[in-house]
Parts: sequence; structure tokens; C-alpha cells
Amino acid sequence: MRESRNLGILLLVAIFFLALRPAWGQEKGIGEVVVNGTVNVNGQRAVSGSTVYSNQEIETREQSGAIVSFREKGGVLSVEPNSLVRVARADGRIVIEVVRGSIALRPQSLPATVNTAKLRVDAERNGAYRVTSSERGAAVEAGSKNAIVKDGYREVTIHAGETYASWEGQSAKKDKKKKRLGIIIPALIAGPLVIGLALTVARGEDAPPVSPVLPK
Repeated sequence: MRESRNLGILLLVAIFFLALRPAWGQEKGIGEVVVNGTVNVNGQRAVSGSTVYSNQEIETREQSGAIVSFREKGGVLSVEPNSLVRVARADGRIVIEVVRGSIALRPQSLPATVNTAKLRVDAERNGAYRVTSSERGAAVEAGSKNAIVKDGYREVTIHAGETYASWEGQSAKKDKKKKRLGIIIPALIAGPLVIGLALTVARGEDAPPVSPVLPK
């Protein structure tokens, strides 16, 4: 009788902890998104203020764009029209995969890594960078700080104002640009809310609280 009662208690305790498990395992968001036009996050239509979680996809349609403000002063990401990217935070870095299209990135307190099918870009804190990826290849433009570009077995340091391009059927090359990448917010999505959010992050402040959207 006592063993049966003890077994019943153990079963109740197990059920209780299993019930709490989803709450404990709920993933913490890595940032918030401000959208203009049609933007999907993990296949669902996003609205400004939606929470972005690690390993989620952000897809922008034609004449649409998105700004991601990473939490804990991680920086700001601009996803340009007709782009598909995956965002994550791992090992103290912002990690972005550009499947197609273009992004502009300004890491802040964290370094960042941007991956394409052709290149890997290691970006410094407080820099400004633009990365484009297509079927033809990829290109990287460094703004205010250097970046290390890994192209297969080749590793190249590009300095502020330089561009590295690796296109299909052409030799990879590094060019010096006359003007630097200074603004990461395309005019297409430069509404007051976007500018306010970007300036908040640029000043080193946390983004304002928003209503969370659970991951798909």
C-alpha cells in the first residue's frame, strides 16, 4: 500500500514538472523588428514590434524592408527588399545568414558574423557593413571599421571604405571605395518609428519594450 502511494506521489510530481517545462523552455527573444510593407518572420506576417527569436527567418517582399534592433545593445540590422535572411545569437555574437538579397548591419556591443553561400564575414563592433548575396556570388562593403572575409581557403582583410566581391566566373577582387557606408537605413523604410528605434540603439540605449510574438 505504501509503495503504491509513493508511486502515485512520484507520478503527480512528474506530471507537475512536465506541465511547467514549456514555460521553462520558452526561448528568449534576441530583438524586435520594425517593418515597412510585406515582411514575414518564420513564414508569418510580421508587424512592427514583433519579437525576433534566434534561428528565425526574415523575408522581405518587393518594395518592403525591415529593421531589427538586437537586444542588450547588440546593434541594428537592415533587411532590404526581396531578401531572405536568418538571424541568431550564439557564443556572444550576432550571426546572420544571407540566403539572398542585401543587408546593412551596424553591430554595437557584440561582434557579428555574416554568412553567405560564398563568403563568411567577421565584422567588428561599432562598424557598418553591407552584404549582398545572389546566385552570381556575394559582395561585402566595409564602412567605418575593418572586416575579415573568408572566401573558401582565402582570407582577406578589407578596411573601412573597401569592397570585396566574389562573383561567379570572375576573379575575386578588393576595391577601394571613395565614399564610406555611413547610413544603414534605406530611404525606403526610413519612417519616424524606424529612425527613432535606430537612434535609440545608436545612443547605446535599450529598445523600448514591445508586445512579444512567440516563435512559430
